[in-house]
Amino acid sequence: MAETKNGIKYPDNYDSVADIPKDLKDMAESIDAQIANKVEKVDGKGLSTNDFTNEYKKKLDGLNNYDDTKIKEDISNMQEEQETQNTDISTLKAEKEALEKEVERQKEDNKLNGLTEDNEGELVHIENSTGARFNSLEIEGNEKQENQDGTSNLLVLEEGSKSQDGITVTVENGEVTISGTATANTQLIIGKAYLHEGETYYIKKHGTSSNTGFRLQDSGSGTQHWFATSGESSFVAETTGEYDFYISTNSGQTSTATNLKLRVSKESGIEWEQGFINTPSFDYPSEIKAVEDNIHLKICNKNILDTNKINSTLSGVKIESDLDGSLNISGTPTKKFISIKSKIKLDYPIKAGTKISFLFGKSVYLQKDSELTPFLWASDENDNSAGNINTSSDDFSIIASRDVTNITWGIEGFDTSTNYNTKLYLMLVTGDITQNKYIQREEQNHVISVQQKMFAGDKFVKINGSWKEMHNWTEYEFDGTTEGFSMNWGDHVFGTISKKFPNQNQTKKAYSNRFKFDTREALMIDLKDGYFAMQKNFDAIYFKDESCSTAEEFIAKVVSLHEAGTPLKVVYKLNTPIELDCTDEQIEVLDKIEQEAHTYSEVTNVYTEDEVGAVLKTNTAVDLKTVINNVVEAQLEQIGG
Repeated sequence: MAETKNGIKYPDNYDSVADIPKDLKDMAESIDAQIANKVEKVDGKGLSTNDFTNEYKKKLDGLNNYDDTKIKEDISNMQEEQETQNTDISTLKAEKEALEKEVERQKEDNKLNGLTEDNEGELVHIENSTGARFNSLEIEGNEKQENQDGTSNLLVLEEGSKSQDGITVTVENGEVTISGTATANTQLIIGKAYLHEGETYYIKKHGTSSNTGFRLQDSGSGTQHWFATSGESSFVAETTGEYDFYISTNSGQTSTATNLKLRVSKESGIEWEQGFINTPSFDYPSEIKAVEDNIHLKICNKNILDTNKINSTLSGVKIESDLDGSLNISGTPTKKFISIKSKIKLDYPIKAGTKISFLFGKSVYLQKDSELTPFLWASDENDNSAGNINTSSDDFSIIASRDVTNITWGIEGFDTSTNYNTKLYLMLVTGDITQNKYIQREEQNHVISVQQKMFAGDKFVKINGSWKEMHNWTEYEFDGTTEGFSMNWGDHVFGTISKKFPNQNQTKKAYSNRFKFDTREALMIDLKDGYFAMQKNFDAIYFKDESCSTAEEFIAKVVSLHEAGTPLKVVYKLNTPIELDCTDEQIEVLDKIEQEAHTYSEVTNVYTEDEVGAVLKTNTAVDLKTVINNVVEAQLEQIGG
């Protein structure tokens, strides 16, 4: 018998028949024994031997679970530290670049600051400027108030012209001119008078007119009071308030009047004088306006015309501003000789008597021999011309005859057979245009918030490295019940004894919305009607109101104004200024102005766009080269003359 390596027997002697049965039996038994030791097959698994011993199991039981939290945390911390280091490196690089830039700028500033000059005003116009940063730029508050004395003539007429139904009425310096034939029954309101109930008023027409009636009409009740054809008439006012002044004519009538004068007065037989509103007064309060909310500070170069405000289309031709400061002219006109106009309101007025220069850029494609003619003129806020400045030349200058607030420019003379695609460069400067060189307008803008109204002398100031909003002034509204008014030094003078008002010894200045200010600080007995004063010895305030004969009447008047929401107000200077810490928003802007605000080469304008402009104080470097050139040019002109 032979045997396989797995122990299975088999016969290997085929010559001996006698051995075969026994061999087969031994073979079967060996196979059966091997089958008994087999491993059952499990679906999804293969056959293997189990070599895992008790010794291995003991070792495994002795092992604890592995916690990798600390390692993961360490890895996370390392990653965060790496990111922080990367950020710090980037920050250091940026700071290094900013420092290098600052050093270069300081070098430039120091080089340019050999000669400096100071300027102050709502508009600071700096000539011979260098392009360096401001040595200093201070921003202070400001205030404005309409203040005007009235006259014995209570009738105040609207200056200018009005037309309706064929009738034209013109008022100039209080005198009336009327012309035209009425196409319908016509009534025009051209003025007002403020009258008081129970008072007697005298009305008179000085001069002649035809086919025209004149009357005062109570705005509330509608009661009418007609002017006599000749001579003086009178009436008693039924209510207190404004009365409208009408001129009237009937349809088909031709009205005429030249230099007609009209009077409404509390006295009889007086001469005519032009009527003016008495402001401030109880009848016509005048608000005290100050710098408030936001200050919109602008710093721009010599070209003060912002072409971004220009955009016009007419008869197929379009003109609009481009990024390079030029004006694009495009399209095919549908009409010949059209005039495309655009009116621009200037950011700040140019004062009368100032030389204004205009330049239509010579580098443009719009040549002198073109059929297109540029024109431009200046006017005030009422569109009254500041001079005859139409031109067909490339550039020109005028002396403004009045304050200029609007610029109207345009182009005329188009050809319907031409498809236009060209540019126009336009520049407006105060003073002469030098070298006929077009300069694109550049500007810096800063918006500074204000925590409370800022009057003259209030300002932003840096104290020990911290920005402060300093206030020397305050506003007080009277309610009539807490001020303690009494009569002092004769009839009609009423003073407060509540010690609410400080010593005015250092300022001789205050405002009220209903009284004019008197600078006196002592005796009040002869204070004029409609005036107030601050008395330094008693920290008190006094008002003169001849319409009241007792303190009780004056108090009742003040109380009624307060209850009506139109209180009596006074703005006065404090003995001790108020210091407000600037907000984070204010600090960010003020720091930026201090660090980055700069002038422009040759000319810089600094101003605000606000109704009440802040007072700006600057100290800047002077460009010596420009100064010398200007002196030389002036001498050459004298020699040539």
